[in-house]
Amino acid sequence: MQQIQIALPDELASFLKEKWGNLERKLIEIIVVEAYREGSISSGKLRELLGFSSPLEIEAAIRDASVEVLDGNCSPFQLKEMVETTQVTENALSLLSLIYEHQPDILAAIIDDNLALLPGGEDWKFGRRNK
Repeated sequence: MQQIQIALPDELASFLKEKWGNLERKLIEIIVVEAYREGSISSGKLRELLGFSSPLEIEAAIRDASVEVLDGNCSPFQLKEMVETTQVTENALSLLSLIYEHQPDILAAIIDDNLALLPGGEDWKFGRRNK
């Protein structure tokens, strides 16, 4: 693995370490997400570089979400059948990349706009629930 050194002012390094914790990990995440966003690496390579074991992690998220979807009337198995895991991963990565592209003061509004573009987003935007 190639090592890269960067010089940061002490004040900035202290602030970022307090905010983000492990700076090395955070910088790797930023670089890998940007490489994915610009099309330099695939979503599979992104998961590999960030240490995600995609099927298991996505299924764990599906299991947790099954309680919230349709008032808990879906089993995790039913929900899994309804979810396109590749698309969910791509949507999540797209939303994650927004963090690195926008200032904090406008980030929430931009995320809301992007969420409204997802399937069911219009209903979410206007507070409607599917029955």
